[in-house]
Amino acid sequence: MIAALIFLVTGLGLIYITYKFFKLSLDFRKLRESGTKARGTITDVDITEGENGKTYFPIVQFRTYTGVEIIGKTLRGYKEKDYQSSLKEVEVIYLESNPKKFIIEGQKFDYWVLIIFIAMIISYPFMIKIMADQNPYWVNDFKQFFEKF
Repeated sequence: MIAALIFLVTGLGLIYITYKFFKLSLDFRKLRESGTKARGTITDVDITEGENGKTYFPIVQFRTYTGVEIIGKTLRGYKEKDYQSSLKEVEVIYLESNPKKFIIEGQKFDYWVLIIFIAMIISYPFMIKIMADQNPYWVNDFKQFFEKF
């Protein structure tokens, strides 16, 4: 019963993370293809610590072409080795429909991460099959878990 719940939660989490990365990749593409450029200044940095080290999200201040002032962090952060700490002028690319969604020109999206998550989702049914072959009672636990709903 617990194994069924673990696989369910893991599978749903995997689908959610893949969806978020896919949406982020679409935002990056939209910004690159139809975004508007503006000059901005990095005023601060938001540092988040994770399992793979620190990620630096520059806080940028810029004005849209209509004169609206935006202060916010970029869609994607930088790894510690890629981030330059000095405050500086940058070129941002933003969406006119939502200027709070922006990147710094030159930022790239790591498509390999999205590919890995898609591969994991595709392989997920095969992992369930392997588990079922090793322990046939596991499938019954899974079925019983869903019969309660």
